[in-house]
Amino acid sequence: MESVNNIAMPAQLQSPLPPPPPVPQKPIMKLVDRVEQIQNMSSDEQWELINALERFVFFEEDTEIALRVLQGIRSKTNVITVALDKKIQYIIERSLQSSR
Repeated sequence: MESVNNIAMPAQLQSPLPPPPPVPQKPIMKLVDRVEQIQNMSSDEQWELINALERFVFFEEDTEIALRVLQGIRSKTNVITVALDKKIQYIIERSLQSSR
């Protein structure tokens, strides 16, 4: 009988797991957060944000996020749309070439 009482139950063997560490926010998400205020920005600030997103496409490999954000910017702002469309098209073409 005594040996049965000394057997550890599985629940007693497992210590509670510590909470997972916080997931670090990708740097591009800081730019995504800024897009929410893009309508209140000057044209120069808007282009600064667009150019920063473009750099992420080429150097940080967050192409999909950056493209979606750029397309969102295009729909939200009065940025010179022809120039922005050309930039988006160029990014798409370049990302397709680099994925081959």
